[in-house]
Amino acid sequence: MPNRELTEEEKKIVAETVTIGLEMQHRFRPEPLYKLTGKGYMKSEGVTEMVRLKEEAARAKGVAR
Repeated sequence: MPNRELTEEEKKIVAETVTIGLEMQHRFRPEPLYKLTGKGYMKSEGVTEMVRLKEEAARAKGVAR
C-alpha cells in the first residue's frame, strides 16, 4: 500500500480518536496472566456513566429526557 498524506478530515478523525483513547486508558485492567492470555477487561465507571451516556445520546438526537 503506497504511503500518502492524510487529508485534513482524516487528521481530525485521528486526533479525536487518540484523545478519546487517552481519556479512557485508565479504565483498562489486564488479567493477572495478561502476558500469557493477552486478555484484559474494561473497568466500569458504574451507573452514573450509563446515565451520562444516555443523556448525551438523547441530547444529540434532540429528545428530551
